[in-house]
Amino acid sequence: MLVFAGRADNWFDIFKTIEAAEDLVGGERKLQKVLGSSGQAFKRMKRTANNLHRHRPGKFATETPTPMGDAKPLLSFIVRTVMDSYLAAQR
Repeated sequence: MLVFAGRADNWFDIFKTIEAAEDLVGGERKLQKVLGSSGQAFKRMKRTANNLHRHRPGKFATETPTPMGDAKPLLSFIVRTVMDSYLAAQR
């Protein structure tokens, strides 16, 4: 997760960071729970990265995509939150 997050200046690395974060906490739903009120913004960012920039460039009809300027701070928050959660579980 940290490797992808450290170089996340593109949607591919953002998506890979999200996948790694989900793996660390036990899946997408658990990550949303850990993120609390930021869970919806996380889902939108994940859909933006996966649909708009990886599989279907230019097609994002259901909602407004997350701008890159909003994605980077949110990704930092996700990484910090997952690390805190992961380290707390290891104690």
